[in-house]
Amino acid sequence: MRMIIAALAALSLSACAVAPTAPPGTASTIDAAATIADATNLPPPVTVADRTTLDETAAIAFESTVTVVADLATLAVKTGRVPTAKLPELRERVAWARTAVGAVRAAYDTGNAASYRAAVTSARQAIAGVQTLVSGDVR
Repeated sequence: MRMIIAALAALSLSACAVAPTAPPGTASTIDAAATIADATNLPPPVTVADRTTLDETAAIAFESTVTVVADLATLAVKTGRVPTAKLPELRERVAWARTAVGAVRAAYDTGNAASYRAAVTSARQAIAGVQTLVSGDVR
């Protein structure tokens, strides 16, 4: 749980960098702050993550569950348990779930980054995934 909270905190700090209405220069300010943090030898985010009790298990479980459900959905259609007409809906739901997995993975990577610049990059990927989910524009 602490890892998720830490990842969400990192996401919230960099959210303005990817928001379309972010004030001019915000992204460069965040990038500059990350560069300064890296240059001053502050302990990287991974040092905090290494001290938490939650590890990658939750992300792996979520990712594995999505993979199994996607495989079962395909099998259900192939065996006739689910009508072929439902296939587009199943594909849409699987795409949504895989986008969520990508966002979770990027959030995990944010907390385990070896540098602040890497953390900012991962946070932006996580935010983009969440924005895609929220907008409903999952493909």
